[in-house]
Amino acid sequence: TTTALASAMEDMDLLVFTNSLTVASELSRLDHVKTFVIGGRLTRYSKSTIGARAVEAVRSLTFDRVFLGVTGYQRGEGFSCGSDDEAVFKSKLVERSHKCVVLMDSSKEGRPSTFRVCDLPSVDVVGSDGGLSNDFVAACEDADVTLL
Repeated sequence: TTTALASAMEDMDLLVFTNSLTVASELSRLDHVKTFVIGGRLTRYSKSTIGARAVEAVRSLTFDRVFLGVTGYQRGEGFSCGSDDEAVFKSKLVERSHKCVVLMDSSKEGRPSTFRVCDLPSVDVVGSDGGLSNDFVAACEDADVTLL
């Protein structure tokens, strides 16, 4: 989902930090976007870096916005993913950002995953395909989360 966002981005003066090799590859086509790849252990499945080195790198940074892809969302549990290291990394990103945007299609709603990233009130915006349930929409309204 974050790679789709990167592929749709227009060329503008922007500083981007990513742990995703596919996002970095997409952004490399843009002349005005400065892209920094956060180091760590490379995961073959997601082609992203995670682990203690990645989390340590994020501790010294502050982000205006963070865009996160997630594996699932369950009411009362929040957003989650399938990797412990990835969840720790994404939780640190949420902590170090002024605004958090979760990119989530409707297939992720009600889908359990093992490791919690954050709860709904920790998020500012949820970007979706528009097929989310009325319960999720109401939960976003209750948590003052903008739904796009």
